[in-house]
Amino acid sequence: VVSTQSTGRRALVTRKSVDQAKTETGKKGKEKKYPENPEMTEAPDLFKDYLNISCLTKDQLDVFHSDERFLFVRGPAGSGKSIAMLGKIIDLALNTTSDRRILLILAGLDSYPAPERHLELLNNIQDITCEMITYNYSKVDGNISDKVDKASKLLSKQLSDSTSKVVLLIINTTLFNNIYSCITIFDYIFVDDYQLLVDNIYTDINSEPSHVHKNIISEELLPIVSNSGKNNTTLWILC
Repeated sequence: VVSTQSTGRRALVTRKSVDQAKTETGKKGKEKKYPENPEMTEAPDLFKDYLNISCLTKDQLDVFHSDERFLFVRGPAGSGKSIAMLGKIIDLALNTTSDRRILLILAGLDSYPAPERHLELLNNIQDITCEMITYNYSKVDGNISDKVDKASKLLSKQLSDSTSKVVLLIINTTLFNNIYSCITIFDYIFVDDYQLLVDNIYTDINSEPSHVHKNIISEELLPIVSNSGKNNTTLWILC
């Protein structure tokens, strides 16, 4: 509770100014002046132009400006991790050559609206192409080994054939069979909501304990770091 109250006092949740929000909704009221918050700073134009965000926390800005190859960003829900990540993705998509490609991995839930929102947002930006690919071996016939093998081969082909600047990979099921070589064709990989991905892995390996090591983290993501000298992929994880 103390931590939450402290976070609230420092206004770490991204927001538009109250007066701007009132103007947009047509509400009239006396203009107010707010005390300067040292934790907040003006957002780069990219955030204003594409994400309708006028201010960021210093932590968000640090993430956006980071040039680390491997980055693990941890923060509570609502702290603005995804906003910083989207800003970074848009910046890379607009300011890198066409052969530099981006993969955004999201854990999939039927009720989770983020993938569709991200897809619409990115495709509405001129000069950015984005497509969505869903991985789900539960819809494949056969035993678990056959299902994972067939689904992984299909995903490998879809990733290899894709030509979009940004690909959203929606992970509905988390067991894989060697797609490392296909995801490392991407120069940048972002994983959003890592904790949900971990939770889904636990569910899947409890159902299929014989495949405990055949999950996306052990088989596909960790080798990017452990074999960093053999690939050029940047990996950012948000938890």
